[in-house]
Amino acid sequence: MKNPSTQERLAIAAMLPAAGRDTRLGDLTRRMFIPLCMGVVFLSALPVQAQLRFSQGARQGALGDRSCPSGVCPLPYRPYPHSYPAPPTYSPQRRPIERAPQPPADDAEPRTDGDAGDDAARPPAPDAAPDATAPTPAPTPDFASVSGATGTPSAPASASPNMIGDFFGVGRQAAVTPRGIFTDSSFGDTGTATVIDPTESTTGRIKQAENYNPLPADRVFLDYSAYQNVPIGTLNGNPADVDVQRFTTGFERTFLDGMMSLELRMPVAFTLNSSVNASGATDPDHFEPGNLNVGLKTLLYEDSRLAVAAGLGVRTPTADDLRFAGGNTLVEVENQSVHLLPFLGMLLTPDQTFFGQILVQVDVDAGGNPIYISSTANPRTFQGDIEDQTFLYTSVTTGAWLYDDPCSRGVTSVAGTFEVHNSTSISNPDTIASDSLLVTPGQTDFQSTTLVAGLHLLYAGGGQVTFGYGVPIGEDRFADSEFRMLLGRTY
Repeated sequence: MKNPSTQERLAIAAMLPAAGRDTRLGDLTRRMFIPLCMGVVFLSALPVQAQLRFSQGARQGALGDRSCPSGVCPLPYRPYPHSYPAPPTYSPQRRPIERAPQPPADDAEPRTDGDAGDDAARPPAPDAAPDATAPTPAPTPDFASVSGATGTPSAPASASPNMIGDFFGVGRQAAVTPRGIFTDSSFGDTGTATVIDPTESTTGRIKQAENYNPLPADRVFLDYSAYQNVPIGTLNGNPADVDVQRFTTGFERTFLDGMMSLELRMPVAFTLNSSVNASGATDPDHFEPGNLNVGLKTLLYEDSRLAVAAGLGVRTPTADDLRFAGGNTLVEVENQSVHLLPFLGMLLTPDQTFFGQILVQVDVDAGGNPIYISSTANPRTFQGDIEDQTFLYTSVTTGAWLYDDPCSRGVTSVAGTFEVHNSTSISNPDTIASDSLLVTPGQTDFQSTTLVAGLHLLYAGGGQVTFGYGVPIGEDRFADSEFRMLLGRTY
């Protein structure tokens, strides 16, 4: 099949969807995602009997039966199976049951044949069998000894729910100006169009902090993110904001006895059309695939209060190419960049109530995106590669378990969290300055801080539902606000 001519390219670009109109694929996908979200929520709340019995049996190994007797419950369920290997029991007050000391048998006066004392007041003989109905005090959990006995690595005494995360992208736009033989006054606003930065994707980018935990796990998940007023749109060549709804499906699978895991994340979004009308309006609610993210994580250190993990994420170029069409000119940005994202994470659990996480990640563009320009009078020509800036991401989470009922067949645990995320560029952005094209980023430095509050619900059988709301602060922003809902199940 021959390559399309410049006239055919411009004709295709001229047939961009009008603003506000959904494509058939977008309508179909929208109808699929709504019942999918409802189904995952339902399955998360549904106590599957087989999984419930398995999880209760694993958490009540010290009880000797499958029941949950009154006053004695297993340790609260946490989403990572190796966090509580064959745990001992504990009291609902999180401390051992204290019993009043019994006086020794020799302190009582000896009874004679003539005594008429009550038999009930007689102290038990030293070798008498204990009363089978008397309650047995629950021992204080000793996670180190339990782990050593089972051959499983010890884990923090209170596992943490997943970090919620933030970020859509730098929210930066670039000025694109055809010049030389490609000069076109009808391209954008008087020959220059302000469009989404050529290093970005209309579906945004994903950080490791999104739905993240340092402990490897076997899980599946669906993340929903709604961003308000993302500055990536274009209207008649001038900047405009759009609302973005992004869905990320993925799974994580452990290996090497749970010490490492492999993770896949695939985002799709209703967002700005990747084929941008630089001289008019562009569909702001178009279905767009994103870049597939692959991550490898390994647990470096773990004891009863601390876990340290490290890994490498790779963002692959699966999103659509960007095209900016206006007048008689077409500028194309091929999505070929591969990003490397090494990270280091830490989980802190000082006790069974409070927890914290720290995550540091670097985002490096390993290649860049090639840019081409063409017009009705001139063929398609290569203008150069444009590389993304290198970014440093820092995330800190603190929280506490607000509710624990491990005997429940519904919600077993509730936690509240507060997160602070910072995204900072540590290199200058690229520009394209050829004889035929000038691409200039709108700003050179980017630094955004986001505050996120979250509520986490854990269900019997491994279901999890998380709600979060974030607000970027400072001058640099990627959106005005964001709402997140994370759904998942851990096996």
